[in-house]
Amino acid sequence: MKNIRKEQDRWRCFVLELDILDIWPEVRISPFGVVDKGNTDPLVNGQAIHDLSFPDGASINDATDTASLCQLMFQPCDAIAREIMCQQDLHPDTDVLLQAGDRHVGTHSRSAYLFGGRLEAANALVIDTSAAFGWSGSPASYDVGGGAIAYLHDRSVNVARGAGTFNYVWVDDHINVAADIGSNCADVEQSLRLAMTTALGHGAINEDKST
Repeated sequence: MKNIRKEQDRWRCFVLELDILDIWPEVRISPFGVVDKGNTDPLVNGQAIHDLSFPDGASINDATDTASLCQLMFQPCDAIAREIMCQQDLHPDTDVLLQAGDRHVGTHSRSAYLFGGRLEAANALVIDTSAAFGWSGSPASYDVGGGAIAYLHDRSVNVARGAGTFNYVWVDDHINVAADIGSNCADVEQSLRLAMTTALGHGAINEDKST
């Protein structure tokens, strides 16, 4: 419940009384599960996930036409290490900082009804309005959003950073590697934030995971 309350506060899900299903019978219900989050008690601080692969053969994932989604193309993560070493070679007397930005991608309003779930103990209906990681269409949705953000971010330049420099995207994460020269790190962070809000709106940035 704690995790779901946080998502509700960020407008990433709707939490309503179960009785509303009487007038919204079209809402598709899939079960929730909880997975461990670090070394904490999953009953207190676990990560709630939507099991969109259940029931087998008749789930939301089974009904998703993944063949019609864009093909994913991710750069191997060792590119980050190579860029850090490259920046160290270019600026041997300067610290090189790594910045991470995490984003959310919303579900289309006409499809949100497909991502419902019950919390019987709380008499609550939860409708997920972000592309859930348990959904087979989620990676492609994040890839499209990430591509738009990377395109905008790539065109932001300053004295230390030109167009076409390092711009790493992995599903919902964006990684900056920048030499700590003047305002360079702050400029790069601001560029990424502006690109995220321009492409996906102010609710796209996950402040808890942006460092």
